[in-house]
Parts: sequence; structure tokens; C-alpha cells
Amino acid sequence: MLVERVLVSFFAVKVLLSLSWCTAAHHQHGPFVYTRDQLIALKPAGMDTRTANIPEELWRRTHRGCRGGTKQRTGKSRAKRRRLMEKKGYKPRLPTLIMGNVRSLANKMDELTALAMSQKEYRQCSLMCFSETWLHQDIPDDNVSITGFQTVRADRDCTESGKHKGGGLAVLVNNCWCSPGHITIKERICCLDIELLTVGLRPYYLPREFSHVVVVAVYIPASANPTSACGVIHSTIAPMSPNSTSDCLHCHISCSPLPPLGGSDHNLVNISSKYVPQVKSQPVTTRTVRRWSEETSEVLQDCFETTDWTALYEPHGEDIDGLTECITDYINFCVDSTVPTRTVKCYPNNKPWVTKDIKALLNKKKRAFRAGDREEVRTTQRELKRTIREAKDRYRRKLEWKLQQNNMREVWSGMRTITGFRSSNNRGVEGSVDRANDLNLFFNRFDTASSDLPLPDFSAAWPQQPTPLHPPPPPDSLPPSCDSPLHTSSPPPPVTSTVNLTADQVRRQLQRLNMNKAAGPDGVPPRVLKACATQLCGVLQHVFNMSLCLQRVPVMWKTSCIVPVPKTPRPSDIKDYRPSRTTGQWH
Repeated sequence: MLVERVLVSFFAVKVLLSLSWCTAAHHQHGPFVYTRDQLIALKPAGMDTRTANIPEELWRRTHRGCRGGTKQRTGKSRAKRRRLMEKKGYKPRLPTLIMGNVRSLANKMDELTALAMSQKEYRQCSLMCFSETWLHQDIPDDNVSITGFQTVRADRDCTESGKHKGGGLAVLVNNCWCSPGHITIKERICCLDIELLTVGLRPYYLPREFSHVVVVAVYIPASANPTSACGVIHSTIAPMSPNSTSDCLHCHISCSPLPPLGGSDHNLVNISSKYVPQVKSQPVTTRTVRRWSEETSEVLQDCFETTDWTALYEPHGEDIDGLTECITDYINFCVDSTVPTRTVKCYPNNKPWVTKDIKALLNKKKRAFRAGDREEVRTTQRELKRTIREAKDRYRRKLEWKLQQNNMREVWSGMRTITGFRSSNNRGVEGSVDRANDLNLFFNRFDTASSDLPLPDFSAAWPQQPTPLHPPPPPDSLPPSCDSPLHTSSPPPPVTSTVNLTADQVRRQLQRLNMNKAAGPDGVPPRVLKACATQLCGVLQHVFNMSLCLQRVPVMWKTSCIVPVPKTPRPSDIKDYRPSRTTGQWH
């Protein structure tokens, strides 16, 4: 060692003397240029210049020459991005797994430790599952543990299995993927036909559609009864898979072989995830919602109260279609001008109990963590746990209330929400514009009356009145409780009809509307009609009575948004669809 240090010092002095001589000679004879081979030839004989065999991911890269300015910032950002990419390897969408039959694990721990230190597949895998570990109670856990992994073992029970040696299961959990405190042993089974180990895990990161991970390691001896072994596996896995998520898990993984461990006659298998989370597989929906409040309702009521409706319906005369469109457009214009809106993003993996308060606390905790304020992080975390517990409790009570109501639609909706059931039959219709036109004609075939058939007479179902009735009376003749904003300077020409609706009847029907219903093709929200029933009953009374007198229904009232819903699992014809339509709320 001393000789090598003397040689290195002599070589450094020799290089410094050569450089000083070259610097002095540079002013007399010009610059000297050395090639790479010439510089390597200057090293002392016997000095080894080979680099150590260090894995590439363990190298510490330095950015020399970037002492300030833009280059320094670029170097720092590049190093930060590299560190984030290294950490990303420990955040798989689904756990990566290395599994195999090792046939005695204790005598192969040195090789497994070397593989975990030198190869990325072993070092960054989430789980290692081994069967036939041949472990027993005399072998401590420290002898079968490696740095960075937590060992969970299930040794063979000689009494239950009827065998004196062999068998055994072991699961090694990566500490960078899951904390050792979040590992729970759920079940150990050892019998003549099967050995089973069930471990529950709550890793640091999982897609939002998954809450935890359950690992079931199984070893079936060659002399076992397959039927009995499959029955034990089914009784263990069935309660943990209520939906079809685990049934299609094989579609989201890829397998690759690895060399066997030690002298084992079985290859290892590396299983990696190809699963795409819902937040990335489905697009983010952007919606524009209205922010309703008591103030906006009062402003809308004042707006409709001061409106001169005569100026709107007098120019149309008996054109009921034009009158309906004019009134609808005016109501929508008042709503757009009065009610504020905001744009929200709806992610496909949002939980139904996550509210804006929870999102605000999550952002607050993130800001405190980035600022390095540990006390603020702990305080926010306690508040976040309390808020999440209260939000879940409110959502639970909401579902219970739905189940208690005598409404089968709400009951099935609540059951689908609780169980996470998504029917694969409720797919939309795929096709061209011609396909949509065919469906429109098919669903509209009952709305077109034949010219050969007489129209039905419904006058017998209504009480007969001796004198012809006119459109709504002036505002002075209306009762005080139904004060209408109609300002009629000259009443329109009378139209003969056997049925007449009053403003009070229209107002009562508007107040019975469900505000949670969606708006139809006319775009008028039912919330507006219910909140402003007193102000709108007069003008709607005029429209209804005109429709009855003319015996015509406005085209807008007959327009609906239809969604074809399949009646069979594999629809092949337009008759295999039923219409689900949405119409306006005020007609």
C-alpha cells in the first residue's frame, strides 16, 4: 500500500513538472498537444487503471463545470429528475413479484443477498415468494433475511402435514414498497394436501381503485388431492374477491423467466404489472356547474317580476312554436346572466365521499410538507383523519337513507355504489350518423298519426262549460297569492276551448317539481321553475291554454334526448334497444 502511494505521488510530481515545463516552453515554441495514448503512456508501470465493477444505478454522477447561471440550474433539475425516476421504480401500479421453488432457502441466502445488491430486478421488486423453503423452528429469521426486506414465513407443521421435513413458504416484502408495520398475517394453513400463507399489505402507493393488497402463497405437494387443495384455495380467496377485479388480473401482468436460485431445479419467474390506472385509462371530464344560492334565487325572482311578458308573446300571435322558443330562450338568458358558474374536473377514480374540504386539507398538508413544517404536517394530518371519518359517515347515512326509501331505483343505485358493480351491458351504441337516424325513426314510429285514423276526442273526460273561455285574465283579477307579472294592454283575440287552466293550478304543479332532476333539451333547470313558480305561473298559463285551444303541442315539448339502452347482452338489431329519454320539466 505504501509503495503504491509513493508511486502515485511520484507520478503526480512528474506530471506537474512536465506541465510547468510545457507552460514555460509554450511562450517560446507555441502550444503542445498530447494525444490520449501519449498521456496513458506517462503512467508508472504496474499501476492499474481499470474501474471497479459497480452497478450503473449505484453510480453517483456529478455535474462538473456547472458552477453557476443556467448550467447550474439545469444540472440541479436534471439530478432532481433522475432521483425522481429512481424513486418511481418503487411505485409500481401493481406489485412486482419474483416467485419460484427454491428447495432450501437457508443455504441460498448469500446468493440472494448478492442478487438484491447488484441486480435491479431483485432490488426493486415488491415481493419475493418462495416455496419449499425447508425451514424449521431452529432456523432464526435473521438467517433468512436480507437488507431492505421483511421476511414472513410459514414453516411446515410436521403434525398436521404428516411429514418430518421439506415444504414451507416464505414471503419477502420490500421495505421501500410497504412499511413493516403495515404487514399482517391473515391465515396459515398446513395439511396433507396444501400449505397456504395469506398476508395482508397496505403499501405506500396504490391506485385509488385499490385499497390494499392480499398475497396468497400456496404450495401443493405432489402426493396431494387436487380437489381438496382447490377447495381450500377457493374458500380462502372467494371472500376477498367480491367483484371481477381479481378475475381479470392475469390480463394486466407480464412474466419473464429468471435463472434458478442456487442448485434448484426450478426457474424463477419475474411478474411485472401492465395495469393502467383508471385515472389514466379514462379521460378527465370537465363540467360546468352553476352555483345556486338564496341570493341568486331572489335576483331571478326580481328579474321575472319586472318582465313585461306582453312584449314577448304578442308579436307571435297564434304561433305557439315561436312563442315557446321565445319564452324558453328568455328564461335561459336570465339564468345565464344571473347565476354564476364554475368549471370542475371529474376524475374517473374519484371516491364518492371525497369533498372539497378533504381536497383542501390534502393540498394544505402537501404545502406544509414541502415547507418542512413538521408540526403543521402533524396537525393537518389529524384534522384530515377526522374530516375523512366524518365524510364517510355522512355518505354511509346517505346510502342507508336511500335503502330505507320505497324506491327500487334508489335501492339498486345504492347497492351498485356499495359493491362497485359496473354492468358491461350498459354500453352505448356505436355507429355512424345513419345508425342514429335509424334509431330515431324506430323510436319515433308511434308519434306519427296515420291520416286514415280519426283523432281521439278527449272532451268527454273534461267538465263542459257553457261559455267560451279566453286566455289568462289580467293581473288585477288574479288572487293575491298568485300575483302574475302579465301586463296586458289589450287582450288577444279569444280562442274557443273546453278546458281552461288557472294560474294557481300552474303554480302548484311547478312547486312540486324535483330540483335534482336534469334539464331537458330546452335547457331550463327545474330549480328555476320551482323557485320562481309565482313569477312564471302567469306566462306558462297562457302557453298551456293556447296549446289546449289550438289543439297543438309545441315541437319543443315533443323533443327529447334519447339514449338507446341494450335489452340483450349482444344487441344485433335496433329492436334490441329500448329508449331512455329526457324531456323538459315544465311540460
